[in-house]
Amino acid sequence: MPQRLWLRALVLVAGIEVGLLLLTLPWTQFWDRGTIWLPWISFWRSPYVRGAVSGLGIVNLWAAASEITRFRF
Repeated sequence: MPQRLWLRALVLVAGIEVGLLLLTLPWTQFWDRGTIWLPWISFWRSPYVRGAVSGLGIVNLWAAASEITRFRF
C-alpha cells in the first residue's frame, strides 16, 4: 500500500511540473533560441503555437488538480 501512495504522489508531482513547464516555456528566451527546430523557426515562434503549448500546460495542471481531489491516503 505505501508503494502505491508514493507512486500516485510521484505522478501528481510530475504532472504539476510538466504543466508548469508547458505553461511557461513558450514565453521564455529559451524558446526563441531553440536551434533544435531551426527549419520550423517561424512556426514555433508563432503566438498561436505558443498559446497552444501553454493551453496544453493548463490542461495538464487541471488534470493534476483533479487528481489531488481524488487523492486518498
